[in-house]
Amino acid sequence: MPELIQIKAPVAGSVVDINSSLRPGMQVSGGTELLILERMKLLCAVSAPCTGTVSAVMIGLGSKVLEGEILVEMVAQGD
Repeated sequence: MPELIQIKAPVAGSVVDINSSLRPGMQVSGGTELLILERMKLLCAVSAPCTGTVSAVMIGLGSKVLEGEILVEMVAQGD
């Protein structure tokens, strides 16, 4: 059964860059950079934790997010 993965914000901040291909249906490999958060001039890249398919994107460019907030949902690829 496919596993739903929720990618959460590691820090509170603003979304300052988004992978131009990030949308539901996007196939990603583990380590693919999805977006960049900025907090107090420090940048934090958020990457896919595994190979799979993006199922939902909860944020947009300029969104302000809290630590632990869900940014992206994806379905992990089965073996």
